[in-house]
Amino acid sequence: MQTFQQDNKTNQDSPTNNVNSDQESHLSTVSNQNSLGKPSLSPSLAKTTEGDDFVSASYCQRHNIIIACFLDSTIKFYDATTLLPSKGRETKQLDGCVTCMSYHEATDTFLIGCDSGFIYTYNAGNDELKLLRNCGEDARMRRVVFVNSRFYAFGYLRLKGLAIGSLENEDIYKVGPQNSDCSDLVSLPERGLLVSSYENGSVRAYRTNKPPNLKAICSVKAHQGGQWVPTIENINANGKEYTVTAGSDRTVKIWHLVKGKMRLLRVIQTEERVYQFVYLEKYKMIAAPRESFKEIRFWSILSGKLERTFVYSESREIWHLFLMKDRNMIGGVSGKSELEYRCDSTEFIQLHPPQGAE
Repeated sequence: MQTFQQDNKTNQDSPTNNVNSDQESHLSTVSNQNSLGKPSLSPSLAKTTEGDDFVSASYCQRHNIIIACFLDSTIKFYDATTLLPSKGRETKQLDGCVTCMSYHEATDTFLIGCDSGFIYTYNAGNDELKLLRNCGEDARMRRVVFVNSRFYAFGYLRLKGLAIGSLENEDIYKVGPQNSDCSDLVSLPERGLLVSSYENGSVRAYRTNKPPNLKAICSVKAHQGGQWVPTIENINANGKEYTVTAGSDRTVKIWHLVKGKMRLLRVIQTEERVYQFVYLEKYKMIAAPRESFKEIRFWSILSGKLERTFVYSESREIWHLFLMKDRNMIGGVSGKSELEYRCDSTEFIQLHPPQGAE
């Protein structure tokens, strides 16, 4: 039987480290603006793979595959080079539509969260799908990530906080705060940290050296007016790590998380809300669809400036981006808005011309 335990220690330890715009400073990485190198960013639509009712997709660099998720609660696998069905991998049937995925390199395993409240594991090495947990039919998964090889963290709609689950038994441990749903999670196992964002605009960092007990080390009101924080990411810029948050208050913020404090370094005004972005380490930029979903915009994290706008299509929209780190591309699930946001293809946007091209 599943047990649900309250992490009282975490709730009692709720330090606050509020930061306002007066404390902003320049990123220390600005010293070498020419490090972006050649070739320069010049995005162009490269390839399209057609398919009915795409929802989202994820790229696995280790196996060079794209895991495509569909509205009929299936996942299918494609070769990332040819875009043809991947040989030796069968279509998997899930109970629920996929809403989030994360990958653990050491165990070669994906965590897959669904809108039905189901969480699965998929071992990419042996092509094995297993049901890990059923959190209930109202538990629409927002985010699920590995804490380490034994524990994982997840958040779902109306959970009010986040939870830690075990990969070895049925125990769940609730983690505060208890007044807001978790909207995104990023795990930093090499630093022993878990960073979570919430619908009330706050961001919290936790120590994960003794899971399932987490210790909250800082909490900031990251975005104004209680505006929710739909996406958060950890990035590397010129050898230093930063945390990037995007809020529904039309800002992207860059933070330095060190010694238990989150220091605000830069605010990027985006004019429109950013619901999702990918970080392009080669260019030191973030790429995000506009709120209208007909363009992709690229902001420099060093200067905060909008560097380029890629006009995607006048008749189609792109909703979900995923990064293909070693293939000079980002992918995006797209479709026509008049079809009630039912996606029908995955587009591949080349970031710079192939080597040797004019």
